[in-house]
Amino acid sequence: MVKTVIFINFLISILGCCLLLALSLAISAIFDIQLVLNQLSTKNLNLLPGVAIASAGLIAVLAYIRDRRNQNISIVRKRDEVYLVQVREAFDEVFEILKDQNNENVSWVRASRLLLRGGDIKSKILTPDMQETSLLVEEKLRSKLHRVLEFKPDVDCAYEPLPPQFFYGINDWKTEKYLDEAARKGSSRIVVTNVTIDQNIPTPSGDAISSKAVIAIYCFLEYPNNYDDPLNRVIDWDDDWINSHGISQGAKRYIYHKRNTLAVDGKLHK
Repeated sequence: MVKTVIFINFLISILGCCLLLALSLAISAIFDIQLVLNQLSTKNLNLLPGVAIASAGLIAVLAYIRDRRNQNISIVRKRDEVYLVQVREAFDEVFEILKDQNNENVSWVRASRLLLRGGDIKSKILTPDMQETSLLVEEKLRSKLHRVLEFKPDVDCAYEPLPPQFFYGINDWKTEKYLDEAARKGSSRIVVTNVTIDQNIPTPSGDAISSKAVIAIYCFLEYPNNYDDPLNRVIDWDDDWINSHGISQGAKRYIYHKRNTLAVDGKLHK
């Protein structure tokens, strides 16, 4: 749409030049300028008013089309601004729901719905710069969820993915070793109680997380096939580490050593 407006402005400029030329020749003819009369016949001079009127008409039409295009661009941009705010709010709420690493089914269902709704709204954004911003918002959430969906089995251990026991909604998912036992603990409990006006009906405990909610969250963590990885644009260092100075000294020594050293199963190969 922006390219169309630029092209229309170009046409208006060309037609404006034609109009000015036609008017200049007409005025010259009226004042009997000899140079013009020598180069233009009477028949050609008679065409000048028509050319001027046609050019003016085309300029008016194109100007109207351009103004309508500009108006449409403004409308789309304002709509996209609203969409972007909604996407950011939805994604922020997804993180707020899951950031404490809870395994409650109701929380995961709410988060997955918000995530999917936010993605639907994001796909409606048409303004290029806002599309880029929405991708950044999406990537930020993906990075934050990666941290939430990992845990340390021990202080000295590296981060690991959440174990399958987690998704059965049990409290001791970090220590329970067997999935069958986790499934038993996470099964819905039948509660028998009297219905009275004095108290609410107890909420059944033990509810495994919805499969679709789990799939929705984890599918979001995967980068799409058409993802444009900015790391592909990074140019490798090709200078020698021995000439490095400042804050990058350690990093350049590491890159050089890594390129020339292969470590496999605790053994070095150079």
